[in-house]
Amino acid sequence: MSLTIKELRRKKPIKIAGIVITLVGIVVLLLQFFTMTTQVEGIHIGPFNTNAEAKTTFPISPYLIGIILAVGIAMFIVGHKKKL
Repeated sequence: MSLTIKELRRKKPIKIAGIVITLVGIVVLLLQFFTMTTQVEGIHIGPFNTNAEAKTTFPISPYLIGIILAVGIAMFIVGHKKKL
């Protein structure tokens, strides 16, 4: 049996979201951490001032990466599955 237009419209966004989430999971798997840089103000004495950059690195759990990949793949399969 073929899918109706209404069913295709409902499943296509799920399939696209699954692809996007899977790609995000792959990128996160390759990076495994992200770094955030912030400006920290130092002391101000008259016309002189000092500023510094503070870099903070946040590791990403492998379990979280696995969950992201599993959800993305599951959404793709659900969006791609044909009605029997």
